[in-house]
Amino acid sequence: MKSQKIPFISFVYFIMAMLWLIGAVVAYGEMFFLLFILLACLNVFIGLRIIKQNKKQES
Repeated sequence: MKSQKIPFISFVYFIMAMLWLIGAVVAYGEMFFLLFILLACLNVFIGLRIIKQNKKQES
Protein backbone atom coordinates (compact mmCIF):
# COMPACT_ATOMS: atom_id res chain seq x y z
CA MET A 1 0.00 0.00 0.00
CA LYS A 2 1.37 3.38 -1.05
CA SER A 3 1.56 6.02 1.68
CA GLN A 4 -0.56 9.12 1.12
CA LYS A 5 0.86 12.62 1.25
CA ILE A 6 -0.94 14.99 3.60
CA PRO A 7 -2.78 17.59 1.51
CA PHE A 8 -1.39 21.13 1.79
CA ILE A 9 -4.85 22.55 2.59
CA SER A 10 -4.87 20.43 5.76
CA PHE A 11 -1.84 22.33 7.01
CA VAL A 12 -3.60 25.61 6.22
CA TYR A 13 -6.69 24.54 8.18
CA PHE A 14 -4.52 23.31 11.06
CA ILE A 15 -2.69 26.64 11.27
CA MET A 16 -6.00 28.52 11.13
CA ALA A 17 -7.37 26.34 13.93
CA MET A 18 -4.30 26.91 16.10
CA LEU A 19 -4.45 30.68 15.57
CA TRP A 20 -8.16 30.61 16.40
CA LEU A 21 -7.44 28.67 19.59
CA ILE A 22 -4.71 31.05 20.72
CA GLY A 23 -6.79 34.13 19.87
CA ALA A 24 -9.90 32.75 21.54
CA VAL A 25 -8.10 31.81 24.75
CA VAL A 26 -6.25 35.14 24.93
CA ALA A 27 -9.28 37.30 24.13
CA TYR A 28 -12.19 35.38 25.61
CA GLY A 29 -10.78 32.78 27.97
CA GLU A 30 -12.11 29.38 27.01
CA MET A 31 -15.38 30.60 25.52
CA PHE A 32 -14.49 29.66 21.93
CA PHE A 33 -12.55 26.49 22.71
CA LEU A 34 -15.36 24.38 21.21
CA LEU A 35 -14.93 26.21 17.91
CA PHE A 36 -11.30 25.11 17.90
CA ILE A 37 -12.49 21.52 18.32
CA LEU A 38 -14.92 22.08 15.45
CA LEU A 39 -12.14 23.42 13.19
CA ALA A 40 -9.90 20.49 14.10
CA CYS A 41 -12.67 18.05 13.14
CA LEU A 42 -13.24 19.99 9.91
CA ASN A 43 -9.53 19.69 9.13
CA VAL A 44 -9.61 15.91 9.60
CA PHE A 45 -12.80 15.54 7.56
CA ILE A 46 -11.50 17.60 4.62
CA GLY A 47 -8.12 15.85 4.71
CA LEU A 48 -9.77 12.42 4.57
CA ARG A 49 -12.07 13.55 1.76
CA ILE A 50 -9.11 14.82 -0.30
CA ILE A 51 -7.22 11.55 0.25
CA LYS A 52 -10.30 9.58 -0.82
CA GLN A 53 -10.60 11.72 -3.98
CA ASN A 54 -6.92 11.14 -4.76
CA LYS A 55 -7.40 7.38 -4.44
CA LYS A 56 -10.34 7.50 -6.88
CA GLN A 57 -8.27 9.48 -9.40
CA GLU A 58 -5.42 6.95 -9.19
CA SER A 59 -7.78 4.03 -9.88
